[in-house]
Amino acid sequence: MIRLQAHRGASRHYPENTMIAYEGAVRENYQLIELDTKFTKDNQCVMLHDFTVNRTARKRDGSLLEKEIRAEELTYAELLELDFGMWFSKEFAGTKIPLFREAVRFACEHQMHIKVDNVLERFSKEQQKQAFQIVKEEQAQAYVGFVAKSIEFAQRAAIYFPDSELHYDGPVNQEILEQLSRIKTKELLTIWLPAQKKSWLTYPPADEKTVALCRTYGSIGLWTATNEENLAYCLSLKPDAMEIEGMVTPEMVNQM
Repeated sequence: MIRLQAHRGASRHYPENTMIAYEGAVRENYQLIELDTKFTKDNQCVMLHDFTVNRTARKRDGSLLEKEIRAEELTYAELLELDFGMWFSKEFAGTKIPLFREAVRFACEHQMHIKVDNVLERFSKEQQKQAFQIVKEEQAQAYVGFVAKSIEFAQRAAIYFPDSELHYDGPVNQEILEQLSRIKTKELLTIWLPAQKKSWLTYPPADEKTVALCRTYGSIGLWTATNEENLAYCLSLKPDAMEIEGMVTPEMVNQM
């Protein structure tokens, strides 16, 4: 069975990186939720993809913010004054930005695995430690996996969570895979490969040769299947996990 990953929650039907989207992922039979962390001015860890709030936040009356504002420029209390559902649909008016701790508790309550995006690497070691500590305090090690784009961060996450799953989505070659194998056993390592060429990536998308090499060291995850054509290609590579969004649904995958 392929583990299906909901990108920022079930973001096809719900406003991304909100508790509604995470709940939707459970209802839609995903096995894994990918989510994004940011930090506020008062150093609260919240769920948000962009560094700015403008794309997904609205004032209470539904109007746009006048200027670009980064999450780190607002306190958590100030973020709670904004609406994170109306941008998607009026149906979701009143949706608040969640804390990372809320997402972690949700994972435990629903026994749903969550995958914390590698953006956490871009924050200070103190802030990374804060995110790690939240997982420990909630005793959620069995359900929370951190994504590493670098060997350094992979090592740091493994020190805190030696028995938890580690996700890696950086460039791959024999040397990097050997280093990862010394950090995590094959059973606890998932290597994520892009299914299509991305303009911001310096390395090529997955092919049969790369997948075969990586499978020696861990499970294979592919991102992202968005239509029937690239879904078919992803399935041809026989991944263990796959991120889907856009036109692709869990039901579509199960029927192919």
